[in-house]
Amino acid sequence: MSPSNHHYRRNRRRPPPTLARPSKYRTICDLPVELLCMIVSHVKSSRWTLRACTLACHCLRAVSLEHYFNTRLKVRDIRSFDHLISFLRAAPNIREKIRRLELSGQTEIGKVPHIALTSIDDTVVATLMQLLPNLTSLDINSMMYDTPASRSPPHVQQDKPGPFRLQSFSFDFYYTLSHNSSISGLFRILSLFSIDALSYSVRDFDTTSPFDLAFLHRPPEIKKLRISHCSPDENSGTSLLLDAFTESLEPESLESLRIEYGTGPEVLALGKLLARAGKALTSLSISGIHPFMLSERKPWHWVDPLNSMSMF
Repeated sequence: MSPSNHHYRRNRRRPPPTLARPSKYRTICDLPVELLCMIVSHVKSSRWTLRACTLACHCLRAVSLEHYFNTRLKVRDIRSFDHLISFLRAAPNIREKIRRLELSGQTEIGKVPHIALTSIDDTVVATLMQLLPNLTSLDINSMMYDTPASRSPPHVQQDKPGPFRLQSFSFDFYYTLSHNSSISGLFRILSLFSIDALSYSVRDFDTTSPFDLAFLHRPPEIKKLRISHCSPDENSGTSLLLDAFTESLEPESLESLRIEYGTGPEVLALGKLLARAGKALTSLSISGIHPFMLSERKPWHWVDPLNSMSMF
């Protein structure tokens, strides 16, 4: 390599990025904020362009972030809620817009079903509800429900959070196991709400920890309840779930029930829930799990539990 060429390569410098140049260079961020807002509003129909603006620099992010979020906020692979809560606290304009919140926890990827790694409790849920005053729909997926840790049950506390009103509330697991989930932790979350429609896909609970009614903030009010049976395990906790609903539901609040059953004990537990619902129940749909789903646990030996069990 010749000395001249080596000197050229050694002293050669690339011009700095446009947004990092000295102040004598003009950039789009030198425009008045009002004009920047008009520009971003012009391209707000393109999600890709808005996302690019939020990642370009702090200036464009501050202007375009509000346009990027609409009425739905979906957060996936959550391990900790600290960042989400900090973000919402710093963005009041975005908080006002959110109507539906979808939360999915981290899972241990491997063979199906996966293992849930993220825990959630009533404190986190209450904080999110207080930050999102216009929320009408909440989905919680692939998470574990922590066992209540307070030694004094909530019914002796003076300041109870809620009740918060939701049009729809959904729990799902998407092929995820949560063996350590507490049935009391789940219902402590439910006791924060008055719900028009609740959908729950049953997986498994920690059946060694009994349901404790004392930990509820108040009896949950649910108008429409749908329980889907997605676990191939006979000890998935469906009977425990139905018994918990029977013990905790606000009397005569349930108007519609749609449920899948899989075993005889579940039918007995369902009978108790129907008795609890009373005259307010005006719509009922009961269906057994389709034989092809049960083939994983009892090949060719599926028996409809209603053939030999009485609900009352």
